[in-house]
Parts: sequence; C-alpha cells; structure tokens
Amino acid sequence: MEALSGVFYDHINRWFFDYIHDDMDQETLNILLDERAKQYENFIAWVYNQGSIHNTKFWKHANKITTKHLNNNPIWERTKKHLNETPYRNDLLKTWPFAKTSWDILLKGFNASL
Repeated sequence: MEALSGVFYDHINRWFFDYIHDDMDQETLNILLDERAKQYENFIAWVYNQGSIHNTKFWKHANKITTKHLNNNPIWERTKKHLNETPYRNDLLKTWPFAKTSWDILLKGFNASL
C-alpha cells in the first residue's frame, strides 16, 4: 500500500505537467486528482475490508468501518464495474498495464471477489 503514494505522485506530476502546458484546465485537474485520491482510498479500504488471518478486535473493527465506507460508494461501484466488465480497456492499460493481473493476484490472495 505504501507504493500507492508513488503512483499517486506520478499522476499528480503528469496531470500538473499537462496543466502548466495548457493541455488541461484547473477544474479538470482538480476533478482528476480528487477522483484518483478517492480511488486509492477505496483500494486501501478494500484491502482492510478483506481482513486478516487473525480474528482480532482490530480486524473486526476494520471490516466494519470499511464495509460502511465501500457500501453505496459510487466511485467504488464504477471501479468494480470497470474491472469486471472491461479489464483490458486501453485507458486502463495506459495508466497501469498490469492492473488486471494485479487485481487477479490480490483477489486470489485474499480469496475474495469484487
């Protein structure tokens, strides 16, 4: 999960480069950054939601609050739909070419599904 910050900084740099070169307006930049931050927040919530091999008070609480966070979350619903229906879309491959493979490994490791 620590690596997410590096990926997020990469997006910030790329989109800010587009902004300072007048290829993107300020409103679009802010929308993209806000949406991407929420996507990463949802991913972290999903990881904690899948729990642990340890049945502790912490993991029960983590599951409870992340379930609440992910339920009725439109960005999470779009993410799941995007990955389930069109896992090899060109725009996804441009941003992270191993996205589908990585999700498959995570799901298998957690014995989970989207």
